[in-house]
Amino acid sequence: MIRASLGAMTIGLAGACAAPADPPVIVGLPAGGPGPRLSPRALELINLERAGQGLAALAFDPRAGEAALAHAGDMAGQGFMGHPGSDGASVGDRLTRAGLAWCLAAENVAHGYGDAEGVVAGWMGSPGHRDNTLSSAVVGAVARAGPDEASYWVAVFATPC
Repeated sequence: MIRASLGAMTIGLAGACAAPADPPVIVGLPAGGPGPRLSPRALELINLERAGQGLAALAFDPRAGEAALAHAGDMAGQGFMGHPGSDGASVGDRLTRAGLAWCLAAENVAHGYGDAEGVVAGWMGSPGHRDNTLSSAVVGAVARAGPDEASYWVAVFATPC
């Protein structure tokens, strides 16, 4: 039986960056499997959830996609789940590296879900993940990496400055 795990992080910029403390990184998960790939279906499902709450759809942003792909690949390659990357980078760092000047950055991570429907349902069933999904972000992307039956998932939400 595969267990699913979730994690959520939000960073807002209002002058200076004030991020909450990162939760512990979960290590010892299986590494490897297929490389990172975008999941348009997951972004579509997120936008259906947003529409149900009267919120505008997130536009796909290739820079958010680059940040999501990088982190999903890192987690799958190293066998961990958490917000800090193996190099200590945060979602904001990954967005900056991808060339996005952001004023809001949020990230949902998960492991163990086999499809977009499952991971989005998991995120919507968790208050912190739901808050990120229904945030004031205007762009986003979702990526997955690792085995199809138990992927590492990353959703990146942002508002450019």
